[in-house]
Amino acid sequence: MAPTGHKDTKITDASAAALQATRDILDAIHRHRGDEQPIFDIILQNAARLCDAPLAGLTLANDAGDRLMVKSVWGDLDQRLPAPEDGFAIDSDVFPARAFRAADVLHIGDIRTVPEYVEGDPRYVALVEQHGFNAYLCVPLMMNGAPIGCIDLFRTTPEPFADGEIALVQSFATQAVIAIENARQFREVQERLERERVSAAILETVSRSRDDDRPVFQIIVEQAARLTKADSTALVLGQVGDRTLTLGAHVGGPEEARQKFERGEVLFDPEHSLTAQTILSEKVVHVPDMKETSDYKSGGALTRGMVDGSGVRSALFAPLIALGRGIGALAVVRNEMRPFTDDEITLVESFAAQAVIAIENARQFREVRERLEREKATGEVLGVISTSRDDEIPVFRTILENASRICNAPIAFLSLANGERTEVTIPAHLGTRSEFGDILEDFLEPITRTELVAVRPVAEGVTVLEDDIKDDDAYRNGDPRRLQMVDVEGARSVLAVPLFRDGLPIGAIVLYRREVAPFSEDDLSLVQAFAAQAVIAIENVRQFREVQERLERERASAEILDVISRSRDDDRPVFQSIVKQAAKLVGSDATALVLGQTGDAALTLGAHVGAPEDGVQKFERGEVLFDPEQSLVARAIQSGEVVHLPDM
Repeated sequence: MAPTGHKDTKITDASAAALQATRDILDAIHRHRGDEQPIFDIILQNAARLCDAPLAGLTLANDAGDRLMVKSVWGDLDQRLPAPEDGFAIDSDVFPARAFRAADVLHIGDIRTVPEYVEGDPRYVALVEQHGFNAYLCVPLMMNGAPIGCIDLFRTTPEPFADGEIALVQSFATQAVIAIENARQFREVQERLERERVSAAILETVSRSRDDDRPVFQIIVEQAARLTKADSTALVLGQVGDRTLTLGAHVGGPEEARQKFERGEVLFDPEHSLTAQTILSEKVVHVPDMKETSDYKSGGALTRGMVDGSGVRSALFAPLIALGRGIGALAVVRNEMRPFTDDEITLVESFAAQAVIAIENARQFREVRERLEREKATGEVLGVISTSRDDEIPVFRTILENASRICNAPIAFLSLANGERTEVTIPAHLGTRSEFGDILEDFLEPITRTELVAVRPVAEGVTVLEDDIKDDDAYRNGDPRRLQMVDVEGARSVLAVPLFRDGLPIGAIVLYRREVAPFSEDDLSLVQAFAAQAVIAIENVRQFREVQERLERERASAEILDVISRSRDDDRPVFQSIVKQAAKLVGSDATALVLGQTGDAALTLGAHVGAPEDGVQKFERGEVLFDPEQSLVARAIQSGEVVHLPDM
């Protein structure tokens, strides 16, 4: 009876040890929720100890599913087998690969009995004779009915593993799978929380940067690089029709690439640029290995530079899509061949969507601000119009000030044609340096000089929009006015909008920038509105002056009639009142009322204002003859028609 009791004691001790091992493993699973590695180590330690195996290992299949990678080893260092860093090929004949493919336990009680050893395979001979192993057990790790790895044990004695030991290792394998799944789920939760924190941080930046999307771009590229463990990340802007791509923000990457963006050397070229391809297709482009792309193999300079020069291997491009079209891309690259997972692709797509939100928010905020700014400017101009009824110059200056400020154009002036539309002047200007300001003050050019920006809109009624006035025929041909504008004043980009009254161009608002910075459609729309207001000001002043002149003439007529009523027996006071009012109303330097008729020898002076004394005396001496050939007055009397000489 004693031997039986001793055996029962051993079984009880083994069961207690197995139970304690299970407790230890479960406790480790609880304490290491996000890391399965410590659990693997405890599992192997207990499996080796309880199964009397000096060496134990745990392998897991890689993401590609073609190799078993060694994740943990326990045992005497002297007894360890050298494991390749890149693991074991699953389609090979090594023991773990066999058990993995079969998805079943592989148990060899004596390795010397396997055909490979019998046939003298050096690997198996070394396993026994060099490392001293004789028995082997491999238990696959099963998840959802499929193998994901193995636990294997080696014994130095040719003693098969007992059924209880195999069952124990199977339970350990189950616990390893639980640890893997728990760690995966824990990491997923942590990653989800981290992504939510990142999203919150990005959205907070969006809310704080309503009129500037660059801070949002920067935090997006930083977080995208961190969460995907990328070596460099860039947010690139551009759309179909653009000549080049622009860099919105970046993390990492070569300085030379950044400088190329700044110099405008990165072309929107879908044939050779994956960024441009992404924008054009509006779809994610994932390149596991840049060396396998057709552009790299055909020697494309941009792709070759990325791979051979910057070391890029795996790359991911997510499009930025706004209003149904691609407007940019978020590029994430790794300098090792490590393709992006589906989860990482989804993450980068979400970052791209947040970048679009930032762009749209900033655009809408700028639109609202610009609209309010324009409404304020319009109100200011209308206010000046209402208080400057007899003078349009203050209105012109207010218009130029607002147009210059809102359109970021430091040089502004307004040109006007004269009443006969023969000449063009510049009655108002701002922002010019003193030397060029003097030129504008004296500006008087024939309306035929349509090569001049100040004249062409007035002569032809067209809008002038030039990105660089240095790059046109007027400058190349050495036109003095154009040379002055470019070389003296430093003007480059120009916008000139005509002023129309009754369908006829009468003037122009002209804006210049001192750098090559093309004006936008919004700028054009604003200046067109200002041009309409300038015309209103001109028309208001004209009408006001007409009313004032009519009232003045009525007052003058009333005064003359009053003099007539009071001077019934003397016409000289009437004559004097007439010449006085005529001089005042037409702004003449001298006015005279002369009497005479055909047949008279001389003309007589009835009244005058401002006439020279010697002329008056000639009339008094009768020396002013009635001679239509010599006297304009005599000619008017004789012909009965108005004589008008613009230039004596």
